[in-house]
Amino acid sequence: MSEQATFSDRGFDLATLYKALFLAVVVVFVATPLLAPCSADSNRSASCGPYPFGLPQVWEWENYGGILMSKRYWQLLGNS
Repeated sequence: MSEQATFSDRGFDLATLYKALFLAVVVVFVATPLLAPCSADSNRSASCGPYPFGLPQVWEWENYGGILMSKRYWQLLGNS
């Protein structure tokens, strides 16, 4: 055998790298739609501005309270 070590001899497997990259892409595609409403729903239209996916500068807690107190929210949550 050659004295030159391959990637698999060093414990580095290219298939593992591809799996990790694939999972990272899946996490981004799944997490973005889930996190976007959490950060954007509490924004007023004018405060969304150039950062629609950022955290709001002024939190509108009444919006969250109104949603949590509504019967429709809990019905839809139960149906999902």
